[in-house]
Parts: sequence; C-alpha cells; structure tokens
Amino acid sequence: MGRAPPDAACDNKETMEVSVRPRIPVAEPARSTKGSVTWLAVLLAAPIVLAYALAFRFAVNIPYIDDYRSIVEFSNRFIQMPTPSDRLLWIVAAQHVEYKLVFLHLVVVGQLLLSHHINLYVLTQIGNLFLLPVLSLLWKMWFTDQADLRRRLILFLPMVLLLFNLNYAEATDWPTASLMYQPLIFFVFLSIVWLTESTGPGGSLPQFLGACFAALLACFTAANAVVLLPIGMVVLFLRRQYARMATWCVAFAVGLAPYLYRYQPEKYLEPSQPRIIPAFFFAFMGSAAPRLKLAFLLGIIILAICWVAWRAGLRRNRPAAFWAIVWLVGTSVMVAIGRNHSGIGYSQAPRYRLFSDLLLVFCYGALAEQILHSKMAWNHQRSLYQAALVVSFGLFLLGDYHGWKMLREHRNLLELDARRYWADPNTNSPLFFNEPKMDRFWTDLHFTAQAKAATETARSLGIYTIPHVPASSR
Repeated sequence: MGRAPPDAACDNKETMEVSVRPRIPVAEPARSTKGSVTWLAVLLAAPIVLAYALAFRFAVNIPYIDDYRSIVEFSNRFIQMPTPSDRLLWIVAAQHVEYKLVFLHLVVVGQLLLSHHINLYVLTQIGNLFLLPVLSLLWKMWFTDQADLRRRLILFLPMVLLLFNLNYAEATDWPTASLMYQPLIFFVFLSIVWLTESTGPGGSLPQFLGACFAALLACFTAANAVVLLPIGMVVLFLRRQYARMATWCVAFAVGLAPYLYRYQPEKYLEPSQPRIIPAFFFAFMGSAAPRLKLAFLLGIIILAICWVAWRAGLRRNRPAAFWAIVWLVGTSVMVAIGRNHSGIGYSQAPRYRLFSDLLLVFCYGALAEQILHSKMAWNHQRSLYQAALVVSFGLFLLGDYHGWKMLREHRNLLELDARRYWADPNTNSPLFFNEPKMDRFWTDLHFTAQAKAATETARSLGIYTIPHVPASSR
C-alpha cells in the first residue's frame, strides 16, 4: 500500500490536530531591545505607507466601466424606490454582470444615507483599507511560535513586501474592484481563522458563530466565497463536529440566497474555451510574474510548493494558513472556468495579481516554517532568508514601479474622459477609451449608452456629477 500523507494519521484524533513542535530559533540567542523592535516596525510600515500614499494620490472621483452600473445606476434606482422594503429588496437583488454585490451595495447605501451623495474616491479607499486587517490575519497565521518579537518581525518582513507591492494597482483605484477583492479576502481569511480556532483546543461557540457570519459577509461580497463552503465542511467533519455542519450550511444558504432571486446568467460576446482552462489556471496563480509564460511557470512552482507544504504537515501545524491556501487555489479554478471565454491573456488582468501575491506570501511562509524547524545549520537558514528578502524586495520595487505607472495612466484616462464629457455633455458619453477596438466593444455591450444615461440621471437626482477637470490637471 502507498504511504499515507503525514496528515492522514491524525484525521481521527482530535488532540493531534495541532502538533507541538520544538521551536528552533531563527538566530543565535540574543536579547531584543525596544529600539530594534521600533526600527523594525518602522521598516515594516514603510512599504504599507508607500502603497497607500500612491493609492490616495492617484484615485479620482470618476467612475470606470463597471462603476456606472454597479454604483451609479444602482444608486439612481435606490434613491427612486418608493418604500423602505423596496430599497432593501433592491440592495439584495441588484445584479451586476454575474454577481450580486450585496456588500458593495450596503457600503454605497451607507454613504448615500450619510452624505446624500456618491463619492467614488471615498468608496475606493474604504475597500483599500481592508488590506490592513488582512495583514493582521497573516500575522496571526504565521510564525506564532517565535517568542522573540524582533525575530518574528524580521521573518514577517518579506510577507509585507509581497502583499503591499502594487502590481495589482487596478484593484486600488477602481471602486467596484476595491470593494470586491480586498473585503472578500478579509472576510474569507477571518472566517477560516475563527473556524480553525473554534474547532481546536480551547475553541468556543462564539468563535464558530463569528466564522459563520464572516462567511456570510464573504458571500455577500463575491461569489468566489462559495469555495469556503466545502472547506468548512471538511474542517468540521475531521473534527467530528457534525452538528455545526448544519449551521455552517445555513450561513451559506443565507449568503447565496440573493442568487436565487431573479438571477440572470451573463451572456458574453466570446464563446467559452474549455481547452485553455488548465493553462489559464496556472497563469492566474502565477500572475504576479510580469509575462504570460513566466506566469504559467510561476503558477506551476506555486502549486508544487503548496503540495510539498501539505505533505510536510502544514494542515496540522498551521491549519488556518493551509485552508487559506486551499481557498486561493479553489478560487483560481473558479476564475479559470468562469473567465476562459476572454482568452488566456485575461488571466493577467492586474486586479487578479492580488491573489497571486497572496499565494507567494503563503509559499514563503510555508517554506520558512519548514526550514526553521529543520536541522539546517543557522548560517544556511540565514542565507536562505536573505535570498527570500532580496527576491521579495525586488518584486516590491518592480510592482510599485509598474503600479505607479498604471495608476498614473489610469488617472489620466479618467480625467480625459471627464474633459471630453464636459466638452459636450448633451452628446458625449463619459465612458470613452480613445481606442477604436475598445470603444466598439463597450458600445456593442451598450455600456457607453448606459454610462451616459446613469450619469445624467445621477446629476438630475443631485447625488453625483462628473467633476470638472481642468486641462492642466496632472
């Protein structure tokens, strides 16, 4: 018989789910000082501050493609609803493309009720702020057995560099994307952390109910959260907590219920291409790489590292991190199946790179944990860490450079749209690419006409007006 994976032996023994491993220090014993910890904290904060500075600098209060339907048109109809019950139903039932974006709608409605206006800049930054609690959850998942705070901060630095490089800049200045991807990742990771803690030693019912609520919010944010349903079922089954499985299913039934009400499947202009699904899958996972072929190769490497980490017992030692990886891989499968009609090049959409960056974060964490608890000599461990730090810093610089260029070009495009619209608002649509192929594409989908109609209606209702942008604006 084949040899079972290391995890298999403890599937039926609750007390062995989290193993107790001897902590092998990352460095020679040394006493941390308050000053060194402070400087390390500043060093970790630097890439975060830079990322948010760029996001705050280049975002604008101008809609982009999906925003006209998911935010502006949604707000127009919400304001005109006659009764509170109609408004509540519209929040839940409104569909954009194939999504029911309940969480995004709740945020937009909150802004409308507070200010009576739409501000897309503010909505974008609300979404971006969710990366900070995502980082705190990563801190909770990794290197928890490092008693020395200084050493733990040093080990955590590459994760910060990988997460806060801006190769996914498209998701930081586009309100619809910002309020989908970042909150989705946070709610899913939060649910996984609370679920694994609630089923482990010292777990509690409130933690489990919190995990269910976070899963519900994830479903309200994007349909990708459905991958979390089987993950939770497996976790609860392995822990023999069968009664909780029903509660877990109820949370998803409520979260996905909006898709049962007047859901209309999206009709795309391009036919599906099932034969490219495997290539799309690997290219999506490796989309942090700058070229398609490199992304495909990186995707294979990432999946191989994930496999090695599982064989090495990651599920036992870091259950939350393991199931987060499973969700990321499952999401990659969903995107490959659902977006292959656009061609394999679509796997490199900048907003998707956030998922690839997270996979790199988890790969680094898994390899670092394995090395730290091996019998490898300290000087070899240090050399490998230095190599990881150099690679992550290089990716950070490259990502921020390309992200800066992307943000600047996108802002210039949106400001050009605004100037063109105000040159003749009775005729021109605010959605304009100045590129014949793209303009024909969106015209065929009736987006151009819908954007103009939504903008005019919002202006007449007094909830949003395209800002006037002077020609000298930069």
